[in-house]
Amino acid sequence: IFWLNGAAGTGKATIVTTVSHGCSAQQPSVLGASFLCSQDEKDCSDLRLIFTTIVYQLALFHPGFGKQISLVRKANPDIGDRYSEQQLRKLIVEPLNSVRNSFPACVVVDGLDECKDTAPISIILAALSKHVTNLTPLRFFTTSRPE
Repeated sequence: IFWLNGAAGTGKATIVTTVSHGCSAQQPSVLGASFLCSQDEKDCSDLRLIFTTIVYQLALFHPGFGKQISLVRKANPDIGDRYSEQQLRKLIVEPLNSVRNSFPACVVVDGLDECKDTAPISIILAALSKHVTNLTPLRFFTTSRPE
């Protein structure tokens, strides 16, 4: 997990773009998923949608992971309404165990501070930190302002 934080206008978006393009340019691509948080768009500022969007993209990126997600969704139809740590555990960590050896990927989340929830940065980073040892071979690159 790499968290890049800095004040507005310090080049975080440029770095995210460079990292994303670098990951997608590799053959095969290792950009598994990305999420751009934005206060200007309702769905892009909802903390609950970060992990579900990432999971959807990872399922498209790796069909074996997608099969595991189908099983999780059948057993937990309300998982999209749960808080972030539960989503991370049920939708990423546990399914990842089945495909771990064939799944190198980078996940980019830009602008965590743009979420409208009261403490999105700490919630997301705490959830990721709690499961960091279980997330390999996924690599998370996140950005936000330091507040």
